[in-house]
Amino acid sequence: MEGVKRRFIKYLILKESVGCNELITEFQFTKHEVMNIMKDMNQSFKKDVIISSDEVVYMSEVGKMICYKKFF
Repeated sequence: MEGVKRRFIKYLILKESVGCNELITEFQFTKHEVMNIMKDMNQSFKKDVIISSDEVVYMSEVGKMICYKKFF
């Protein structure tokens, strides 16, 4: 699962914003799995680095730097 999380984070870092459906298609996950991965990732940091609504997922520049330092 760690490899999937790294790929997921890398994908988000390289994008300005991503539609939930795009993540579902790209990673072949269900919407529930996408939401769980984002929840797990956010819980591993002191603050939310992945921000989402029902339609769109994005990361702030600060969030991208935090994730980059941890995973790469």
